[in-house]
Amino acid sequence: MLFRSLIWKKQGKFALAHCLLPYPSNLREFATRYVVHAIPQMLEQLGVKPEDIEDIEAVVAGGAQMMDFKKTMTAFVVGEENLKTAKKCLNELRIKIIAFESGGEQGTKMSLDCSTGKFVIEKIPKAA
Repeated sequence: MLFRSLIWKKQGKFALAHCLLPYPSNLREFATRYVVHAIPQMLEQLGVKPEDIEDIEAVVAGGAQMMDFKKTMTAFVVGEENLKTAKKCLNELRIKIIAFESGGEQGTKMSLDCSTGKFVIEKIPKAA
């Protein structure tokens, strides 16, 4: 899972998304649970125009490997792929990443204070 926030301090607008997968397996499917859809959707919801992009900042956190890798049957490690996809999308859109807390084996909790634009990223210990 991956948390992303977009911060538009100039307008006092903020967005936070919690994505489960980097992209859909069916290209016709659209949902904000996918990294590739969530970022453009957040920009649209914020009302960001191309000339506003330089004012947008991003925070990316999460992507931990919470399951035993030997037991997973996926073609890729979801957390790592989520992080790579988020970074790629943000770079392509020329959005500045101001914090990037990635991976590991601990979960991540992110909070965003919309009155100040400040964010906190906390690691959550892996349950035994």
